[in-house]
Amino acid sequence: MLGSDFYQRDDVVTISRELLGKVLCTGIDGALTRAMVTETEAYAGVGDKASHAYGGRRNKRTEPMFSEGGTATFTSVMAFTICSTSSPTVSARRMRF
Repeated sequence: MLGSDFYQRDDVVTISRELLGKVLCTGIDGALTRAMVTETEAYAGVGDKASHAYGGRRNKRTEPMFSEGGTATFTSVMAFTICSTSSPTVSARRMRF
C-alpha cells in the first residue's frame, strides 16, 4: 500500500513512472475491484501550462489538485487522477487502466 508520503514528493515524472504496474484496489459497496495502472501522465501544477491548475486556476475540476497528497478523484470512466500536493507545488498524475 502506498502512503501519502509517496505522492508528496516533488518529482512528478518519477512518481508517475513508479505508478506504472501498480494495482489500484477499491472496496466500494462491498465489491472488491482491482485494476493495473498501464499509463500515466504527470502535471507539475500551477507552473505547468498543460495542467488545468496552471496559473493557480481553482474551480470544481481543479480543486482536488490543491488537496493533500494522495487525494483521488475520478474524472471520467476512462481516467483516474491522484493529486500529489507537495506544498507549495500543486501537481497531479492521471492514470488509465
